[in-house]
Amino acid sequence: MGIVNLKVTVGTVGFTDWLHVTACKVSAPSTVVWEDWIDVPVASHNFIIPNLDPENYYVRYYDAPTNSSLGTIKLELLVNALSGETISERRFYTVGGAGAYDPADGDTGVTDPYLVNKNIKGVFKESFRYYEPLTEFTNDPLTGNVDIINGTTLTTDEKLIIEIEYRVANTPTVTPTGLYNGILNVPEATKTLTAGDIEKRVRLVGSAATQVITLCALSAIAADKGFYFDNTCGGTAIQVKLLIPGSDRIRFNGFMAASNLFAEFWISKGEHLLIRKFDDSYWEVITDYKGVDVGNRQSGSYVNMPAYHAEDGSLSDGDEYCRVWWWINNILPSSHVITDDAVTDPGYSYEVLRMGQFVKHSTLKKFRWPRTMNMSERGLKDFNTYAGDAERTYDYPMAWQGEMVGPHSHGYNPGDVQGLSDNANDRQVMVPGSQSRTTLQNAGTENRVDNIGVIYMVHI
Repeated sequence: MGIVNLKVTVGTVGFTDWLHVTACKVSAPSTVVWEDWIDVPVASHNFIIPNLDPENYYVRYYDAPTNSSLGTIKLELLVNALSGETISERRFYTVGGAGAYDPADGDTGVTDPYLVNKNIKGVFKESFRYYEPLTEFTNDPLTGNVDIINGTTLTTDEKLIIEIEYRVANTPTVTPTGLYNGILNVPEATKTLTAGDIEKRVRLVGSAATQVITLCALSAIAADKGFYFDNTCGGTAIQVKLLIPGSDRIRFNGFMAASNLFAEFWISKGEHLLIRKFDDSYWEVITDYKGVDVGNRQSGSYVNMPAYHAEDGSLSDGDEYCRVWWWINNILPSSHVITDDAVTDPGYSYEVLRMGQFVKHSTLKKFRWPRTMNMSERGLKDFNTYAGDAERTYDYPMAWQGEMVGPHSHGYNPGDVQGLSDNANDRQVMVPGSQSRTTLQNAGTENRVDNIGVIYMVHI
């Protein structure tokens, strides 16, 4: 199969001075084929273990006092170098240690949030043996608690080792044929996904008005791996923002924008989004993306139409409508948008001839929707070249044009009427009548045809 490079990402929480990483073949577990020291703390670290044979490896993490010492082992992964998949994991806890989740002297187990929803394969205590599942230890996948139930208590400086299984060793790696493999609920307002979350259905169930998800680095995962985001499960955020770290980008040409590379992307309520790694620089969008309709207008029959907002002139926040805010600033020509810092005033008044346009603040992420109530539509004189209609002060889409009645006349002949002759006697005679007068129909005050009322709306 040749030589492979193993891409690894690790969060460095719990490491004091240096994170010492080693790699050994499972067939030669005491022979270090690669090692490195990482100065901590950092939020997370991505690195590549190069030039490995396509075999299974132990990747071990030590908390080291210097950048040359072995340190104290904290974590051991069994990893398939060819696929990059983690097969199993061992976590080391020191009784009475300084780690955030190290058990205390006299405890009967450990509680660690990392263990939530993990498949606990085994529990081992220093100077003892593996505990038998169910009869000698239990684990609660909802709380991350592993408890020894045979009466054993832990003693200071003892090591407790918990093994986690991700898949059965030596089982051929199969690329998922569905959209996802496992579920991850995200209730937090901000969340950074890791390589361990890959191939999950990410349920966006936050309760805050905004939710921001930061993706893991592309270098940390294998090609064609990705995330399936689901914003249909009851989350509060109108539009969830995805942030792409570093120089990674989502590549998508559906907006016909100047660039098809995005450092952020958006998932509105009721939408799904499947993205997968294309290469070390780009994510690609796999499913149809409803966001391509942002800014599109339609007539609605209900003010709370899903995926739309009424053109009612109301004030909104660009962090809550993050896709709309991006569209206003990156797609709409500047002539189609009003910039006015008075936009946040409660009694804001639109410029009369431009009330059909968006209004934004110059520095704050605040904007008002167009205000098209009690208006009708009319096609521009020229769709491709503006400024050709002398009757429009602002000759571009959504600019208002006032009512006007063109030259016309009303003929009216009431028949002969009584008049005076033009001779000296001024006799009364009947002469042909001719008058001009205003005609009213049903006491109306405006020109209109039969109509139904609609609500003009913008796709978000």
